[in-house]
Amino acid sequence: MHLRMLDFFLAVESQTMGDFQQPETLALVRRVRDAFGKEPGPEAARFPGLLWPFTAYLTEDPPAVRALLDTAVDNCRRHGGDWELGVSLMFRTHMVVDMPGGMPGVDDALAELRVIARRVGDRWMAAQIASAAGESYTMRGRHAEAGEAYEEALGLAREVGAHAEAPFLLARLAELSYRTGDLETAETILDEAAQEADRYHVRDSQTYVCFLRAAFALHRRDIVEARAQLEEAGRTVGLGTPPPHFEAAVMGIAARVEAHEGRGAAAVTTAVTALRVARDAQCADFVTVGLGQGLALTLAEAGEADLAVRVMAAVDLWRRDTPRSVPELRDLEGLEARVRAELDAPAVAAARAAGAGLGLDEVLGLLEPFAAAPPDSGRAVRSS
Repeated sequence: MHLRMLDFFLAVESQTMGDFQQPETLALVRRVRDAFGKEPGPEAARFPGLLWPFTAYLTEDPPAVRALLDTAVDNCRRHGGDWELGVSLMFRTHMVVDMPGGMPGVDDALAELRVIARRVGDRWMAAQIASAAGESYTMRGRHAEAGEAYEEALGLAREVGAHAEAPFLLARLAELSYRTGDLETAETILDEAAQEADRYHVRDSQTYVCFLRAAFALHRRDIVEARAQLEEAGRTVGLGTPPPHFEAAVMGIAARVEAHEGRGAAAVTTAVTALRVARDAQCADFVTVGLGQGLALTLAEAGEADLAVRVMAAVDLWRRDTPRSVPELRDLEGLEARVRAELDAPAVAAARAAGAGLGLDEVLGLLEPFAAAPPDSGRAVRSS
């Protein structure tokens, strides 16, 4: 069982999700997980057995995986040492950051993890902790702290020779520069990320680079380049094991590209589908907020000003305390200008009032006509 678990752990770096979906492979995955996780104990609180919750990514939904990670952390507190507890708590913290609900307890977990990492002297663990901190800060608009955390993670990853980590962290730094309005620096850093992803054959990072390049091109209104980068991302995504929210993010960008290509309702259909995928995958609020604003922009581009205002009013409450990035502010200004050209002030106020307080499921219900529309219908479905 130790060897099987180690085999799964190593195979993730070189195989695709499709490779793991054969019935006999899934049966083996469940058998290995049960060996360690059915009644966790000392064997499940040391490497490689402590990786047992991650086999559930192949067979369970995110809430079930989160529950297994809670069990793993408790088990390592009872039977593991500092390093084992640090690893299990680190994995759970990454998942909390990636799930909806406002990242409960994330700062306390990060504080405990920093103490553990210093105590055991594990620089790889410290790099992972810094990366999780960077993501959590980014999601809360704390860009300076996020940059420091990503730089720390990158430095530590290079120290220990974790070359597969570097391209992803560089891409995160590029995204951060983009979010703060420095597109030139963002593109320079992303070029470095692309070079390292190619050098070390990090497939997921290669796909992420294409996704960011599509976003940057869209920001410049270079729709041809954005489309080309999306197609490249679609080609490479099947070669790796990207996280569940990546499909939703790529579809969200694709919807906006379709809107600029003049595809109207088809673009909105794609944007609605992206938001539904994010909901079903239990993506972080940060992801659904971005997709929600993208949906509003796509609706406005498709001539659905009333629906665009309703959706944006809903998204404003989903956003909680996270400020908009510089590109998001620019997009919002464009949306408001387009809405003012189509609706008078009372109509805008009425649409805002109708959208305020709508939850994710209610927004998807509001746009059900688009979800049912043929992908290339080319016609708008007007709200009643």
